[in-house]
Formats: sequence, C-alpha cells, structure tokens
Amino acid sequence: MLETRNSAKEIELRRRQNTLIIVGAGTILFGVWSIVKTVGLFYFDKARRMAVLKGMIEANGAVWEDRYYTFAVILAVVVLAWDLLFRSFIGWAAISDGMGKHRSVLYIVIACLMLWTSIWTITGLSTEYVKYLTQLTSLTSETPGAPGKDPSLSAVIIEITSFIMLAEMVHASIRVRKLNRESRKHMNHGKTGKHGGYTMQKDFHYYATYCAAYIAGYSHSDSLAIAYSAQFVDCCSVTLLQKIGASSHAATTQLQLEMMNAPTDIIGRMDITRIWASFHFLPGDLYAKPEKRCSRSYLNKYRMICQPDGGLLVDTVNLAKDKSPQSAGVAMHVLADTWAHRNFAGTPSLVINNTNGYFYELIPEGDGFSEKKISFNHNPSAVDDPESGK
Repeated sequence: MLETRNSAKEIELRRRQNTLIIVGAGTILFGVWSIVKTVGLFYFDKARRMAVLKGMIEANGAVWEDRYYTFAVILAVVVLAWDLLFRSFIGWAAISDGMGKHRSVLYIVIACLMLWTSIWTITGLSTEYVKYLTQLTSLTSETPGAPGKDPSLSAVIIEITSFIMLAEMVHASIRVRKLNRESRKHMNHGKTGKHGGYTMQKDFHYYATYCAAYIAGYSHSDSLAIAYSAQFVDCCSVTLLQKIGASSHAATTQLQLEMMNAPTDIIGRMDITRIWASFHFLPGDLYAKPEKRCSRSYLNKYRMICQPDGGLLVDTVNLAKDKSPQSAGVAMHVLADTWAHRNFAGTPSLVINNTNGYFYELIPEGDGFSEKKISFNHNPSAVDDPESGK
C-alpha cells in the first residue's frame, strides 16, 4: 500500500529542505553577480571611478598614477572572488543539506559571520543614503551644485536581499537538523515496543503481515522481521538512504518531494517505473499478447497494469522461498499491493492512473457486495486523516 507520510513535521522538513535548495542557489548566483557588476562598473564607468579614486589619493597628499586604478580593480576582484568562494561553499552545502546529504555545521557558522558583516554593510550604506537625502532636501532647485542621482539605494536593497537569503538559510538549516534528529529518534525509539525498530504505520503491511507469517508457522522474531521488511518497502526512499549513508539505488519508494524534483526525461520516467512497477504495481501480464492488433507503444503502456496472481508475482514468491525473512517480507509487500493497486500502473500515465472523485468500499454481504461511497478529497500538503477518508 502507498504511504503518503504527510505528518506536520514531515511536511515542514520537506518545505525547509526545498528552501535550502532555493536560497543555496540564490547565494551562489548573488556572488557571481557581484563580481560581474563590479567589473562592469570599473570597465564601463572608468572615467568616473578613476576620478573618485584620484581624488581620494590626492586628498591624502599622494601623487596619482594610472597604475593605481589597475591595482584597485585587481584588489576589488580578489576581494569579491573570496566572497564568491565563501558563498559557493555555503550555497552548495545548503543545497546538499536540502537534498538530504548530511553536511557539517561549518557552512552555518560561515553564513552567520557573513550575516554579521552584512549588518554592518547595510548600516553603513543606509547611513550614507540618509545623509544624501538630507543634503538633497536642504537644497533648493536654484542651489548650484545640487547632488545628482545616487545609486546607493539600490545597493541597500541588494544587500538587504542578501541578508534575508542568508538569514533564511541559517534558520532553515537549523530546523532541518532539528527535524532530522527528531526523525532519527523516532526511528530508533518507535512504537514497536520492546522489539524496537522503525515506527510502523498501523496498516496491512505490518500487522496483517505479522499475523499471516505467525499463522504460517514462522517464529515470533522471524514474523517481526517479515512484517518490518514488508512495511519498510514503503519507507525506503532516497532521502532516508542518504541519511544513513546507503546507496540511493536501493530505494523502493519515492517521497512526494522526490517525485516533484524527478526529471521528466526518459531516464527520469524509467527510474520512476523501476521503483513503482517493481515493488508497488507489479504487472499482471508483462508478456501479454493482444487479441487485436495494436501499436507497440500502446502495448508497452497497458501491459504494465497491475493485477493479482500474475506470472511475475509467482516468480517473486518463488524467489523468496527458503531465503531470509527479509526476502519474504518484501515479497509479501509486493503480493499485497497487487490486490490494493489492481488496474493501475507503476508508470507515469494519466490515461491509466487518472480517476474521478468517486470511490466506493465493497462490503461483503451474503454472496455479493454492497457499495459504500467514500469522500476522498486529499490535500498533499495536509496531515493525513484516515478516519475521515482524507
């Protein structure tokens, strides 16, 4: 069965991780833009910049030489290159943190230091702009030498934007780390009692699988392992594997955020199909031969439809025989999902997987069934409410 995993903390975690990815990229782009802007100002506004620099040097009693301008340009580029280096480091670290890869707190410390320097920069620029406005308002239109257009306001706005990005990065990274710690604590001290392990959802994959395994003759400990493995298929995402340092190729499910960020090219669609068709929507007749002539693309899509008791399911169960309890648990998950997900396909297809808003529960009555309509209005950003069918 599919697990949406939309608790309030999981929703916040995905939102904070997405924020880290966005502000991380923004921080890098801001550093690149600063270098391009500065070099452009020195190149296209050379006369004005040289005049300002010449006036500063001569005011200190030194003799102006043209090479001083070149030195000033080199010095500015070097300083901004270091700024870009720091911004690139914290930007890539934030992006990695947002993608679930654990990074050290060093980038958060550097971001805090840059926040401190940004405060001083904003204060200085704001003070200069206030002085400029004061001088401007004290002059009349008839006053000669009135100051012209000053670009310091745009500099203040840009610096404030950089400050907001860094502040949001620090806040999001701290929240992500806190939520990850709570998640790991939840995993290590779950609701499985003295047996420990991951906190399993109270659904068919864990409890019903345990009962089936125990009735079939497995010991209590083996039944727990089978039930754990069956439920873990719905928990083993790339995000979780990256947290524990395991290979992302072992993923058996995808989180909503992972699905949102999945590439839409043929490689991305193949990866989606590999996971969902293998573990959740096992095709009922992969080698079906159509009764009527049809195109290859049509056949390739519709032969992926999930049905119970198919040939692939028989092979899956046979492969799990005489193997570890974990193999039996994975096979039990696949078997259960062929019933729960029948008539759907584990591949992106709006034609096959699209449904309307009408769902009915079939309730056995005598030799037949009665239908009970279910109101299903699912909001992916809200907490799951199984009791009300939402």
